Amino acid sequence: MSAHQKIKEAKTTLDGLDFYRYLLIAADASANESALQTQRGNSLTQTVEHLNITLEQSTFVYMNCKYEKRSPKDDAFSRDPGILCDIIAQALVDNECSITENKEEADYELTLITSTTQRSDGKTGVNPILTYYANAKGNLYNRATKKETANFTVLNHPDCYYEGRDPEDAATRAFKLPELKDKVLEKILPKIKN
Repeated sequence: MSAHQKIKEAKTTLDGLDFYRYLLIAADASANESALQTQRGNSLTQTVEHLNITLEQSTFVYMNCKYEKRSPKDDAFSRDPGILCDIIAQALVDNECSITENKEEADYELTLITSTTQRSDGKTGVNPILTYYANAKGNLYNRATKKETANFTVLNHPDCYYEGRDPEDAATRAFKLPELKDKVLEKILPKIKN
């Protein structure tokens, strides 16, 4: 709604430029393209129209992100770092979706719950390395049909862990792995695109 409002304001401003352009021509019949800036105005109008069409065709997604604490040993973070939420939001935007903070205007509601699990403590084993899994679970709810269209769980997946200097470092690196993002997107994107 905010983007629609800003586009409407831009269109009103650009439409108002014609009045001043005609006024300038009436005051100075020798006004040239440099003074009138007709091409620039037309270019801006086309850009605004293109943005409006893109926005109208976009799928709006509301994201509800949470961090689930599991146990003192497994929790790499004391509060939600929002790492995977930001990554998924950017991936959705890259796939022609718009993220909205207003649940009422959304086409879909994505609930994303992240957690961490300690894979190795860095103190035991042949090669002691501190590693953490990045976990994600959630669902995609279609607000038009009022039905859950997808759910997913990525828990202690062998492609979704990483080592680090401390728990936060290891878990941050694990959440940034493209494999985790891909596993979530493969569950939700086909449902959004259909």
